[in-house]
This record gives sequence, structure tokens and C-alpha cells, in this order.
Amino acid sequence: MRLQFSILRDAIWLRPARSRAYRNILLAAQVLAAVVVVVGAHGGLAFDNRPIGTDFISFWTASGIALSGHPAKVYDVAVHFAAQRAAFGGAPLNYTAFFYPPADQFATD
Repeated sequence: MRLQFSILRDAIWLRPARSRAYRNILLAAQVLAAVVVVVGAHGGLAFDNRPIGTDFISFWTASGIALSGHPAKVYDVAVHFAAQRAAFGGAPLNYTAFFYPPADQFATD
């Protein structure tokens, strides 16, 4: 038995007005979510004391450590975690790992 996907393939139900309505609903939801995050944030932390953009803090603090003249310390968890906490004034954060191994680990001779 062959399945018929003509309702999706032809999309006769998706007219321009309906498409615009879906777009507007999704845009409103995005704007509302952004407002909730911004209003609920304090000092770069979300309402649950997590940094807004956990990937960002990992890379930002790693780059700060590297630019301070100690690039190998990026991979020292204690140093990296201390830099993350310092970035948020010592707030009780969970550690956000820096997952990239040192580049020379994969070097071949």
C-alpha cells in the first residue's frame, strides 16, 4: 500500500493569508519570549540564576583566559570555572564546559 502525502505535497490549505497569519503568530511568540527573558534577567543571569547564553560564557571566559597570556589554562576546569563565576560577580553558577581539546593534541609528526 502506497501512502498518499498529497495534502502536504500540494498544500492547498496553505494560502498566502494563512501563511502570513502563522508568521505573525510565531513572530509575536518570539517577541514575547525575548521580553520575558530580558525582563526576568538580572546581571546577565536568567530568573533561575543561569547565565543567558551558556555557550557564550564558556567561549567568552576561555578567550579572556587565553588573551591574558595563559592559553593552556583554558583547559584547567578550576581556572575556567573561576573566570565564569567572576564574570557574574561570584553568582552561584553551574560550570559550563569548554569542550574543545587543545589543537596540538591531534598534530602528527
